[in-house]
Amino acid sequence: MKFDLPAFLQSLNFMWQGMLGIFLVTAVILLCIFLLNRLTGKFAAPKDAAPPEPPAPAAPETPAAPPEVTAAVAAALAEAMGTEVEGIRIASVKRL
Repeated sequence: MKFDLPAFLQSLNFMWQGMLGIFLVTAVILLCIFLLNRLTGKFAAPKDAAPPEPPAPAAPETPAAPPEVTAAVAAALAEAMGTEVEGIRIASVKRL
């Protein structure tokens, strides 16, 4: 296998020209983005705007369902599933 030095040097010349071209195009795109941002000012916050209000506190949780409701739900589930009530454990009941 023969190494062709002039062809290698020519390919290096093409390579650095291509890399320089890509770098310049990227720089031009970034410059355009910067200038458009400065011209439109869409992302700049108004200087006289008041600070945002803190979020409202979360609503308190509703109390757990009465034991009678939990027992009725367990009985209905047991009937629908065809099992005994003792085999069902209800972890929580939430209102919809």
